[in-house]
Amino acid sequence: MKNKIQLVTIALFVLGIAFIINALQLYFKNQSIKAKYEKTKAVVSEIAYSVDSTFSYPILQFKTIDNQRVRIRAMKDNMSLNKGDTVELYYDIINPEAIYLPTQRENAGFFVMSIFGILISLPALLYFSWQWRNNQKFKQLKSQGKKISAKITQVQEATQGKLFGVTPYIVYCEGGISNYNGAKKSFKSGRIWANPTEFLGEDIDIYIDAVNSDVYVVDLSFLPNEIIFEY
Repeated sequence: MKNKIQLVTIALFVLGIAFIINALQLYFKNQSIKAKYEKTKAVVSEIAYSVDSTFSYPILQFKTIDNQRVRIRAMKDNMSLNKGDTVELYYDIINPEAIYLPTQRENAGFFVMSIFGILISLPALLYFSWQWRNNQKFKQLKSQGKKISAKITQVQEATQGKLFGVTPYIVYCEGGISNYNGAKKSFKSGRIWANPTEFLGEDIDIYIDAVNSDVYVVDLSFLPNEIIFEY
């Protein structure tokens, strides 16, 4: 189950990044055109239509920097322009008929692709960041914390914590801590995708922070990777 979730998460992250990259490429391409071309104002002199009148083709008229008059047909359905409208336009000084006409649809497309990419990739990034932090916590406590052996008291389904439609399991245990004069303290493991009973003995190792006994981790590293969720 864990491997499947990781594969899906990776796929979503890659897809989200692809959308973001595509949006950025479109944005920088348009910015590059704007930087190379000359900016001017054009007037819609008339509106031409396709044979079946499905599409409109604005005819634009403008003057170049050297006072040439240019009359050119814009792309179809460009901003639903009307005769007499004035629009911002970019043209190539060497070849004035090569134009770039910014559109609301284009800006909306860039915005939608960017937001969609972020919405897809951000949860995946947060998921892997959360797993990484848990792994770092486990490694730190294992190397710097105090190790104790605790007796397993029960293995229970976490009925209030379903994940992706699956009810995970939690291992509860109890062990003595010398800092508390050997008093017993209860611990619980992270969530597990499947019932781990067949892999458990009577005792389990726990690593506890040397300063704060409320910071600990139940060692589940002996379980198959597929059924461990948090590490």
